[in-house]
Amino acid sequence: MKRVAIIWLVVGFLLVALYGLNPPKAAFDRFILAHVKEQQHIRKGEFADQLYSFLGPALIDQLSGRNDCYFFSLYTLDLPGQPSRRFLGILHIFLPV
Repeated sequence: MKRVAIIWLVVGFLLVALYGLNPPKAAFDRFILAHVKEQQHIRKGEFADQLYSFLGPALIDQLSGRNDCYFFSLYTLDLPGQPSRRFLGILHIFLPV
């Protein structure tokens, strides 16, 4: 009986942790923006960094969507002229799927 209670406690803790660490849309937008800056070799403080930081979030918000599944989220990024890219957001980590 004790073993069953411990298992339920662990499962409950994991579900609460997954729910609490489900990344919001703003976290995904920051993740994509940081990835774009890295790919473009933009250094912090450069004019391009300031431009991306100013315009990027609004643009990414328009090009991405979120499907909230409570314990994780599925994100879609629709860039013009490219196929949609999907990401799994879980525990504040974003994984391409």
